[in-house]
Amino acid sequence: GEHSGDFARDYAIGQDARPAPHVDRPASFMGYKRPNGKVGTRNYIAVIASVNCSATVTRAIAGHFTVERLAAYPNIDGVIALPHPLGCGLNVAGEGMAILRRTMVGYAQHPNFAGVLFVGLGGEQNQLSGIVEKIGAHEPGMLQQVVMQAEGGTTAAIRKGIALVTDMLAAANAYQREEVSASHLIVGLNCG
Repeated sequence: GEHSGDFARDYAIGQDARPAPHVDRPASFMGYKRPNGKVGTRNYIAVIASVNCSATVTRAIAGHFTVERLAAYPNIDGVIALPHPLGCGLNVAGEGMAILRRTMVGYAQHPNFAGVLFVGLGGEQNQLSGIVEKIGAHEPGMLQQVVMQAEGGTTAAIRKGIALVTDMLAAANAYQREEVSASHLIVGLNCG
């Protein structure tokens, strides 16, 4: 209308406005800001198997961190194991390995993970150093790896993994929920 221009120049307009009580889609949410600029809705430490052979170790490390053991870290939602069924015997140059590497990088960059521990066997082609380089920004010490053969077996690897995750707890707990724009939300779409 003929008066619409008036509002643009009146900078005091709206200063007394209050948000409506029933907002279907809030413009912000309480999330965890990560060093890579992403925002998480949860605050986990992930223990990720780089090969199927390390799934047992992966689960044992994560399983150590019970609700009781995490009671002193109220901002941590848990330590979760992400074993996977691939890895041993994959051709290092093949498409399977490329997919696996992309998957691991994607997991490690997921904003719901404050920290990530990769568990490897040691002999596998899927060497972690290259993956760690691709992952990029992480808090110092929040991206670690334990190699079973280097530790001398399953029991020692579990012990080392528990120690590495324990070292991440204080930093993971330091993340506080803060108000962030809803534009950071990645909505999962379930197709099919």
